[in-house]
Amino acid sequence: MRELIHNLSSSLAEFEAWFDQRFGWFFTNGMKDRASESRVREARSQEPTVPTT
Repeated sequence: MRELIHNLSSSLAEFEAWFDQRFGWFFTNGMKDRASESRVREARSQEPTVPTT
């Protein structure tokens, strides 16, 4: 049982390093600015306009 836990832990650490090298930038910085800009634009376009008199 102890060996199984050790093997799983080692495998997870290797996968984490592999994933961070290849895809980590995307989740931390890759689409951050674009996503927030598009959300702001969508929110502004959905706001009801008040007619001025």
